[in-house]
Amino acid sequence: MRKTPDKPRVKRDRPCGAQTAERMRIVRLMITGGGTSGHINPALAIAGAVRERLPDAEILFVGTRRGLESALVPGAGYPIEYIDVTGFERSLSPKNIVTAFKAAGSVLKARGIIKRFSPDVVVGTGGYVSGPVLYAAASLGVPTAIHEQNAYPGVTTRILSRFVDRVMCSMPPARPLKRQDNVVMTGNPVRRELLAADRLAARARYSPAGKPMVLSYGGSGGALTINKAVADMLALSVREGRLAHLHGAGKRDYPDLRRTLLERGVPTDGTAGITVTEYIYDMAGAYAAADLVVCRAGAVTLAELALLGKPAILVPSPNVTENHQYHNAMAFAKGGAAVVIEDDKLTGALLYRRIKELIDSPQTLASMSRKAREKAFPRALDDIADIVVGLSEGRA
Repeated sequence: MRKTPDKPRVKRDRPCGAQTAERMRIVRLMITGGGTSGHINPALAIAGAVRERLPDAEILFVGTRRGLESALVPGAGYPIEYIDVTGFERSLSPKNIVTAFKAAGSVLKARGIIKRFSPDVVVGTGGYVSGPVLYAAASLGVPTAIHEQNAYPGVTTRILSRFVDRVMCSMPPARPLKRQDNVVMTGNPVRRELLAADRLAARARYSPAGKPMVLSYGGSGGALTINKAVADMLALSVREGRLAHLHGAGKRDYPDLRRTLLERGVPTDGTAGITVTEYIYDMAGAYAAADLVVCRAGAVTLAELALLGKPAILVPSPNVTENHQYHNAMAFAKGGAAVVIEDDKLTGALLYRRIKELIDSPQTLASMSRKAREKAFPRALDDIADIVVGLSEGRA
């Protein structure tokens, strides 16, 4: 479906005639999304699924230099181009004037990138950068799709839902979108490499002494409440020496957290089975090694936990739209897949007590694992790839 039929499609330089019959047309996919891993990991998962089906596909990411995509996308082996865009303040602010000018300029920059790359389809996975790129693509008549990870669609999705060809939702939107004819339920995509990790190899890396392994993180930006609680928990744990632990602190809090732990006699380099790092790049290995996960309750995180069948202690963030992480977490807890500790009740002592209770009950962990898998959408990535490839070929 074209939203702008009066505007010509971007011209393409494609092989034709006999040459086309001899080889499949190369599909060009542009993906935009960023800021946090919650937007970037789905984007990387989609790119990987398309590359599996179409090994010769040309894939280009568009993001911002400030977002985590500037590290994760090149690290995954994909090219990326950058535009400058920031989000609007929720209140009246002079910053919004600057943001408005940047938004207009970012649309023009995005149009230039699109004309050079000549994509067959443009897919967004959220974050402010998705807005100008998908809007520019739709205005040029390029097939477009956006994936919404949460039940409460963000402002970018709500605006773009009027223009894009498909809105791929992880669950029925709790807030109505302007259109319904382009909405498709897919679930959240999870990178296949998370399923391919070797548990024995991962355990040898993160828990060489064979101790029960706890993985904790507060999202790509970190979470101060979780970091403080983990610091206190590790000070207790290191005395007993029962657990191996890998913690991702986030860029903002990592220096202070590491200094605090060292002052309290907690090594952070793995020598006592405790590793604290700014960001966990090897999430596949970390998940594979873990017996229990402590984390926020973002939609993509829960999709990963479900597909991998990982028992979890969830600490939902209170600083999100419509308090959706709390509702996400309680759905897992009521189903027996997780334990929930609310952010304002989290302490190191409580966290350590809950961890020990679960680690000391293998039957409980096994039951939580089964219940988590029941909440998985194992075909989510394949269904999304069907839509993306279909749009690129004019079928969806």
